[in-house]
Amino acid sequence: MQRGRRGSAQVPEGSADLAADHRVTWHSQGGKQLYTGIDLDRPITGSPLNDTDDFQKLGHGATYLDWDLPRVVVTALMAAPREKVLDIGGFDPVFGHVGWGMEDTHLGAALIAAGCFVVPVRQCVGFHLDPPDADAQWQTKLASWPSTLAYYRRLLNAPAPHGRATAFREAAEQLLGDSEVISR
Repeated sequence: MQRGRRGSAQVPEGSADLAADHRVTWHSQGGKQLYTGIDLDRPITGSPLNDTDDFQKLGHGATYLDWDLPRVVVTALMAAPREKVLDIGGFDPVFGHVGWGMEDTHLGAALIAAGCFVVPVRQCVGFHLDPPDADAQWQTKLASWPSTLAYYRRLLNAPAPHGRATAFREAAEQLLGDSEVISR
């Protein structure tokens, strides 16, 4: 990675390595898996995108190793119809209070329940920049994983979110009203 002006990160040179995306190449050390709870008897490397025909074999409860259809939705790089996101209420804000993760998986599940499709576009690439203390942050994040996953599972057993556009707009307006703009 190159450094830009004032030492800020810039987009890396060259082509992106699509295999770095965990939906393209997924590595497990084996043992009990965090998401589905399945027990893999050995380390494994899988290819969720290829082995599920671009996720077409997922859905309706089908899994591939530690993956199901909502889990492949990673909101760092996705698109969805605005009216669908508004109707389901966007991200469930409770996730940020419970612990780390699963908010994008729940958003994916809610959008799928609202009739949206998961269509991977292999030409789209997003870059993720880890902080200097990434390993320590991962340990902190994973410590809250059981409570976050339990909350997610409770939501899956509830009716799918619907009709939340007004509440979503009101919450967004409140956040914007409470925000402070800082410019350099």
